[in-house]
Amino acid sequence: MKYMNTITLITLTAVGCAANPKQITGTILPTSEGYYLPYSIEEKPTVGWKPSETIIKKAQAVIFQYIKDSDKEIFENLNQYRCQYFGIIINGKERIYCNFFWLTEDEKDWLTNPIVVFDGGDGYFQLEYDVETEKCLNFMVNGEA
Repeated sequence: MKYMNTITLITLTAVGCAANPKQITGTILPTSEGYYLPYSIEEKPTVGWKPSETIIKKAQAVIFQYIKDSDKEIFENLNQYRCQYFGIIINGKERIYCNFFWLTEDEKDWLTNPIVVFDGGDGYFQLEYDVETEKCLNFMVNGEA
């Protein structure tokens, strides 16, 4: 319960999908340097920061378009995913780490703790959004066991 005042639930709607809008429920996780990012291709983040809901909403159009362009199958099933957003700094630049996953009974504390799964296929994927350049980076879909 101590995190409830720092958690913001948001629903994102994909741009350009008026006939079949994509909605995803997400949470902005509290700031922490200690988050384990198994799929961040670049160096380890130096510090954490908490993106605002306004920044997330601004990023959503770019993120959803990037997913649509990168993996049409994932995009078609986007309504099944949840997303955890948290701020990272890499090479002095603010990024938003986006951790997408299908919610299962095992992930009861997804509103307060990062979900880390090493397999699971396309039920789990990650990407980073660079706040300054407004571009997505390091898209990674989990492998199969």
